[in-house]
Amino acid sequence: MHEEPVLADVLDSLEIQGHIDASVKAQAAVYFAERAGHIPDGLLVRLFQGISAWIASFFLLGFLVTIGVLNDTTVSMMFCAAACFAAAIFFARGKRRDTVTHEQFVIAFALVANGLFQGACWDMLHLDYEKASILVLAGIQVGVTLVYFLFFSERTIRFLTSLCALSLFGLWCFWDFENTWGPVIISAICGLYLLSSPFIPNRRDIRAPLELTAALSGLGVLVVMLFGTGHLEWPQQAVWTSLLVLALALKAWMRPAKISWGIGIVTAIVLGVLIHPSIIAALYLLFLGHERGERVLTALGLISLPVFIVMYYYNLEFSLSEKAYILFASGALLLAVRWAILRWSGERAVQGGSAS
Repeated sequence: MHEEPVLADVLDSLEIQGHIDASVKAQAAVYFAERAGHIPDGLLVRLFQGISAWIASFFLLGFLVTIGVLNDTTVSMMFCAAACFAAAIFFARGKRRDTVTHEQFVIAFALVANGLFQGACWDMLHLDYEKASILVLAGIQVGVTLVYFLFFSERTIRFLTSLCALSLFGLWCFWDFENTWGPVIISAICGLYLLSSPFIPNRRDIRAPLELTAALSGLGVLVVMLFGTGHLEWPQQAVWTSLLVLALALKAWMRPAKISWGIGIVTAIVLGVLIHPSIIAALYLLFLGHERGERVLTALGLISLPVFIVMYYYNLEFSLSEKAYILFASGALLLAVRWAILRWSGERAVQGGSAS
C-alpha cells in the first residue's frame, strides 16, 4: 500500500468536511512531500544515530592525525576545528541533508569541531586541571552550544552540545565535593524547565533536545549522589518532591476530578519524606511524560525508576528484614492509593453517566 494516495484521501476528506481550506491543503501536501525522506523521530533511531556519529568522530580524528594535519599545537587544532565546522555546515546545507548518511556526516564533523575548539582554548588560555578551569570550559561550551543552535537544526547536535555544557557545570559542582548547593541548583533548574517547557513559546526542534538534556542532567546528579559523595540529601528531596507536588497541583487545577489528584499530592508528599529523591525524580519524569505524551520522558522514567529503587534498596543501612518491611509498607501504600483513585474515578464516571 502506497502512502501518497492515503494521505491525499485524508486531505480531500478534511477539505470536504470543511476542516481545512484549499490553501491549507496545499501547504500540508507540500510539507509531507518534503518530509518524505526525513529520518524518523524514533527514540532508538536517534540513540543509535548519536552513538554511531560519536564513534565516527574518533575515526575522523584519527584520520586527521594520520595525514599530519592535526597535532598538539593550538594553530593546528584551531585550523582543523574551523575546517570541520565548515564541513558540517556544508553537509547540513546539502540537497540531501535529510538522509541518514548526510546527517551522520554533520554530527561527526560538528562533534570533532567542538572538541578541537575546546582543546585549542585549553592551550591558548593555559588552563590546568583545576576547578576554575572547568568553569571556564563550561562557559566556552555554552557559547559553542548557542552557535550550534543557530547553524544546525539537527536535534542530536543540539542535545549533545547542551548536555556537554551542563555536564561541565555539574563536574565543576562535584569537583571537590564542597559545593553542596550547586547540584541542588542544577536539579531545581532542570526540573523547573521540564515543568514549564510546554508554556515557553519555542519550536519543537529547540524544546525537545533541551528537555532531554534537563532530564538526563537531573538524573545524573542523583546518580552521583547515590554513590555516596557526602552531599546533602534533604535539599534534593525538597526540590523533587516540590516539583512533583506542583505538577500534580497544576493537573488538579486543570481537571475536574480534583479529589483523586489531591490524593496523589498527599501521596507524593508522604513518599518525598520517606524515600530517596532519585525515586521521586523518576516518578516526576514518568508523570510528565505520560501526561504530555512524551515518549522520551516516559522511557526515561520507566527505565530509571526500577534502577533507582534497586540502588536505594541496596544502599539502605538496615537489615534484610527491615528492608523487607519498608518495601512491604511502600507497596501497600501505593496499592491503597491506587484503589482510592480508581474507586473515586469510577464513582465520578457513574454519577456522570446517570446525570446524562
